[in-house]
Amino acid sequence: MSKKNNLLLILTLGLWCTAMAQKVVFSGVVDKKFDGNKIFIYNDNTKEIDSVTIKNGKFKIVTKFKEPALYTLFNGVERKIAGDFYSPLMIVISKPGTIKVAANMDQFGQSKVIGSKDQDLMRNFVAQSSALSKTLSDKLNTKYGKEFMRDPGQDTSARYKEF
Repeated sequence: MSKKNNLLLILTLGLWCTAMAQKVVFSGVVDKKFDGNKIFIYNDNTKEIDSVTIKNGKFKIVTKFKEPALYTLFNGVERKIAGDFYSPLMIVISKPGTIKVAANMDQFGQSKVIGSKDQDLMRNFVAQSSALSKTLSDKLNTKYGKEFMRDPGQDTSARYKEF
């Protein structure tokens, strides 16, 4: 082979490797009793949706990484049972890689996710903000009463003027 052909081969392999690295793989495990059911994925940025069927207690979704995004995963089982009240799993993705999911089909939003540091940051933020929200809610309920906090427009007395 000539040097020109070798260079072309190296460049082609390099581009192929780069293209292969620009993927996000969601690799999940679930109880085998859910075989045949679907897992859906939605990219909040591109609005693309895809699905795979669970087989042998596993699912694998491979998607091109285009930009950092929030992906929403949900399953057909929980959606059939809960209707509009199903619990999707939201995963923050900032770079290509493999994300492992230990799926909880009854409460998909409670599934365990490994492989995304951004997801860990989001999970910590949500936990802390939920705790702060509860503390604030408890203080407001103590000061103004639960009934008023449920419907602040019902009482216009001076007691609630500051609110």
